[in-house]
Amino acid sequence: MKKAVLLFSILFLVNLFAERDTSAHVFNPITFSDTLKCPDTVFVSAKADSIVTFAKTLLGTPYKYGSCSPKAFDCSGFVYYVMKHNGIELPRSSYEMGKCGKEIALKDCRKGDLILFKGTNANSKRIGHVGLVISEHGQPLEFIHSSSNKKKWGVITSCFADSDYYPKRFVKVVRVL
Repeated sequence: MKKAVLLFSILFLVNLFAERDTSAHVFNPITFSDTLKCPDTVFVSAKADSIVTFAKTLLGTPYKYGSCSPKAFDCSGFVYYVMKHNGIELPRSSYEMGKCGKEIALKDCRKGDLILFKGTNANSKRIGHVGLVISEHGQPLEFIHSSSNKKKWGVITSCFADSDYYPKRFVKVVRVL
């Protein structure tokens, strides 16, 4: 029953904000039968939007190793805090987060996925950094994370393709939604 109410609520909101053909003044709603074909996709998309919206409210929060509060975050503390705020339990370390969910090809990642990298030790292959994908599938990959970099420090957004650093350190993407 709760799923039906949630699905109906989401459908109502989607219909409320559905695209309108303004030239012909015709409203093009998504029908209830359309959402029944893929209700999990609608829910996951709404959840991912909620996660990303909340994560962006924390932009500019300082970096502090081992911290997991809105006053300061390390990378995994940031992702842990954002996901927990949205009802998703994850381990506290980036290494353990890499063991969660389902591994996804980089080209298939979408908003809400976790993107994992090697840490600051270039000789280690161990996961040591995590971010949260904020871009839509098919768009240039952007992620939000808490960075310890002295030039770009704290909670920031980064474009994967524009970076010399992150593509070299990329390990994998996991889907936890």
